[in-house]
Amino acid sequence: MSEQTPIFWTSGHAEPFTLLGDLSWRNYTVSSDVMLEKSGYAQLIGRAGNYNHEGPQNLNAYYLRVADNGSWSIRSNNTSGNQRTLASGTVSALGTGRWHKVSLTLNGTTLTAAIDGVTVGSASDSTWVAGQIGYATGQGVTAQFDNLSITPIGTGPSATGEIRGAGSNRCLDVNGQSQSDGAVVQIWDCNSGANQSWTATASNQLTVYGNKCLDAPSTSNGARVRIWSCTGGANQQWRINADGTITGVQSGLCLDVTGQGTANGTAVTLWTCNGGSNQRWTRY
Repeated sequence: MSEQTPIFWTSGHAEPFTLLGDLSWRNYTVSSDVMLEKSGYAQLIGRAGNYNHEGPQNLNAYYLRVADNGSWSIRSNNTSGNQRTLASGTVSALGTGRWHKVSLTLNGTTLTAAIDGVTVGSASDSTWVAGQIGYATGQGVTAQFDNLSITPIGTGPSATGEIRGAGSNRCLDVNGQSQSDGAVVQIWDCNSGANQSWTATASNQLTVYGNKCLDAPSTSNGARVRIWSCTGGANQQWRINADGTITGVQSGLCLDVTGQGTANGTAVTLWTCNGGSNQRWTRY
């Protein structure tokens, strides 16, 4: 890392960060040894999703920030730069040139911070449900990291619950809470409504309202998915894959948010699988 301030190609001074892992990672503890080489702060990142290419400092994610003076905070940010401090406090000064173990646990809506094996605080927030892990520092702050560890928590999602898009952080939603055959499916702000509660059945169906199935009217790219009375047909059967994609058994195509959109009401269709975040989903 360079100590010299760079020439910025974008508006805003982006702080350096690096990400790894999978967008479908949900509940886990990320921990690492951290050594600050100069005054400032370093950060662990959890549940990282999209970032703004013109303002890469604006990342959908949670952060655990620790500084040389002993201050710490759990934070949330998004692609619009709306950064919120969820919890904060102070411990004995970490100083520079000394190693410390820091960890951030993300378990459901509970976020917990620990420094040198001692829990220092926690917060509750439901904004981000899944995403990558990462390292970050303040601009021009050099630090070293070692012994990175990611430990999964729990046994996975329940059979019934919301299905959130990795790219949008919005839920798979039946338009207008309709229960009629043919009602289209879209993404919408998660609200715990019955029209956003999906059950993965042993017959590879995704049901809503107890008697309606997620249904594909054709096997073509762009076919808009809908709900329909369950028939047992292959066009109502889905594979929920380890990489977060959901593919139609009949078509082999991925459940896709049209045009990589993130706005309420964006259509959900079938499309050739391409690895995009608009084709990755998290159940919980």
